[in-house]
Amino acid sequence: MLTIKPSVTSNHDESGIILSNKLLTDLEVLNLTRELQRADTKAKVIDLSFNNLKDRSGVYIGNLLAQGYDLKTLKLTGCCIEKDGVQRILETLNNSSKLRSLDIGQVSDIGLSILAKYVPRSEKLKYLAFQEFSEGCWTENAKRNAIDALYQSQSLLDVEITCLGHQDFIEEIQAICDRNKKAHAQRKEEKLCAQRQDPKLFAEEIQKFIEGSAQNLPVRVYLENSLGTILNDTLYELAKFRQKESDPSQNTASKNIKWIIRHIIDNYFPNK
Repeated sequence: MLTIKPSVTSNHDESGIILSNKLLTDLEVLNLTRELQRADTKAKVIDLSFNNLKDRSGVYIGNLLAQGYDLKTLKLTGCCIEKDGVQRILETLNNSSKLRSLDIGQVSDIGLSILAKYVPRSEKLKYLAFQEFSEGCWTENAKRNAIDALYQSQSLLDVEITCLGHQDFIEEIQAICDRNKKAHAQRKEEKLCAQRQDPKLFAEEIQKFIEGSAQNLPVRVYLENSLGTILNDTLYELAKFRQKESDPSQNTASKNIKWIIRHIIDNYFPNK
């Protein structure tokens, strides 16, 4: 029986199960998915790269995802789980799966067609990686279908393709990702603008940001600490500035307050 030992991955600040290069078989992956269903702690990352996994492993993992398992990252680099395995995992992208990052492993011409069919349906998947099963196995027709299908995807921001040749294919996929990145950045900016115009929403976002940055300290405590530090530093800078001032008439309460406000804006909110 395979024993699950959740850890913290080196590339993700989330609990992960790292079982790459462990000579795993389909049966052990079946045991793994069964344990995951029973486990109290949900793994956000699963890495099964470079194991001797076939299509049954993909079916087992896909069944787990279809049940709503909250997995964010799945890595199957170097594995060949098609065609049934590739299809079972990818078909969950349309509804139940919460995957944000997926390396589906080695795909042949059939796998590339399956990928083209299902990936555009996902609104959550941000990163996709896959490798050519064998040199020259991808036909021009399959590549064109993949490009046309991925062009419909609005969510993918990065696609990593490992193959020999197919440079035009890679460049067209990259152009799609670049388009999506620009659109994603624009939507993010539009959302921020909308929040700035809605005081209630903006205040809620600021509170979430502050509490997250302060490791869930109460907002009042965080503000007292932060604003106190900012004010003390600014008063120190004001004192140094006034020491160099040759005209004593400039050292008034009104002008000092204006100087403090301008200093805080310029140094702590440089983009405003």
